Amino acid sequence: MRRSVLRLCLLLALVVPVRHASAQAPVHRYARDRHGAEPELPDANALLAHVRAQMPRERVALNGRLLSKQKTGHMDLRLNVEVVLEWGLSEPRARYTIRNSAGGKIQELALRVGADGKPVCALESAGKQASRALHALDQTIQGTDMTWLDLSLAFLWASEAKTEGVDSVKGRPCFVLALPYPPWLPDGETPRAGHDGSGGILDTRGTLRLWVDRKLLMLLRAEEYDPDGTLLRRLSVKSVRKFGETWAVKDLEVKSYPSRHRTLLRVDHVYVVGTQPAGAP
Repeated sequence: MRRSVLRLCLLLALVVPVRHASAQAPVHRYARDRHGAEPELPDANALLAHVRAQMPRERVALNGRLLSKQKTGHMDLRLNVEVVLEWGLSEPRARYTIRNSAGGKIQELALRVGADGKPVCALESAGKQASRALHALDQTIQGTDMTWLDLSLAFLWASEAKTEGVDSVKGRPCFVLALPYPPWLPDGETPRAGHDGSGGILDTRGTLRLWVDRKLLMLLRAEEYDPDGTLLRRLSVKSVRKFGETWAVKDLEVKSYPSRHRTLLRVDHVYVVGTQPAGAP
């Protein structure tokens, strides 16, 4: 059952630990083996390919609610979310629709991974021309704490990841990967550069760190940091439940710092398309 829960967690989000908001993210290297040698870290791109391979092959649909709350618990905003995932196609694709409480469509993201392995997207907003720029995925969804990158996991196709070391998540050994954040910039724009103190050039974008289970090769955690190493957002799976024969995320919380404003994604239904349970839209 552990593998089933982890696999379905990939449908929506990542498990993230409680961590002090202003702390610099530690990077834990391999413990030395009994001969005192430090094993070589695996290639980050190969690890991400294994993570993508664990995603569901079936055509899966999810329906839920996006609840935006202040630190006090006061509700700011309530939206409906519809997701259709088709990761098993030769060119994987997914569609994410945000609706108001009356069912009207507010925004919709269509995502496809091309033959070259690079995501292609179209983000449509009511009354506006669709944006096809990948950097648009870094936008928050209707002013909530969640971005389109969070919802789509498109960063799993980023090409600049590096393996930093190892750590553990709830006792499970993990490889720690890091990639520039945001992973894609507007066409023609290059990363802002600084100096690393030794004459080299340093990318001054923020960082997204990913924790990949060493045994299951599943994504267990992600954290976003600014260029100074300060934690900006935390994503955490609060609960899981069984929908029919499928285990999936029930409550996903995204918390921003330093405001501690939070957004809860509550999943009401998840099913393989064509097998809708009673009560599903």
